[in-house]
Amino acid sequence: MTVQDIETPRLLLVQNYRPVKEHIKWLNDAELMRWSEQRWVGHDWETQRRFLDKAQMDGNPLVWDIRMKIENPNPAPSADYGLRDLFPTIGSLHAYINDRHCRADLGIMIGPEFGRKGYGKEAWQAVCDYLRTVRGIEKFEAGCVNGNVGMVKILHARGWRVEGRRKRHFIIDGVRYDLILWGAP
Repeated sequence: MTVQDIETPRLLLVQNYRPVKEHIKWLNDAELMRWSEQRWVGHDWETQRRFLDKAQMDGNPLVWDIRMKIENPNPAPSADYGLRDLFPTIGSLHAYINDRHCRADLGIMIGPEFGRKGYGKEAWQAVCDYLRTVRGIEKFEAGCVNGNVGMVKILHARGWRVEGRRKRHFIIDGVRYDLILWGAP
């Protein structure tokens, strides 16, 4: 399945099925992954390659590398990709698609050095718009721990609504947290 690149005023979301050193670093960052089930997994080039190879073969999830536009991107091809000139990587976004029900479950990761600048909201909306218009997705969903303030801000800002809650679902640092189930038509 081919995934289209998506452009926003400040970002370029590029289909990506190759490991990226920044992603591996962030996936191993205990503070950044505090609210994610990824905190239990050690990530390296091989684990990322296996995940992305399977995603590409299955066509699910769709994976985008989030890159920040700058005036003079690195003119040399990136060793991570070997494909073309690239803007700096600031995160990734994935969408698990259920074509039968025209539904997509989204997740996002923004590097800590790029947080709180609205990049996550911008990327999130661009992918939702793409999936709605190009893929015919009618229903969007996401889940997050109620302590994950960054994710909650993205969902609120994009007009998503709480559709359910699994009380005391996770234990993080010895404290019980709810899993909030979000949706958008």
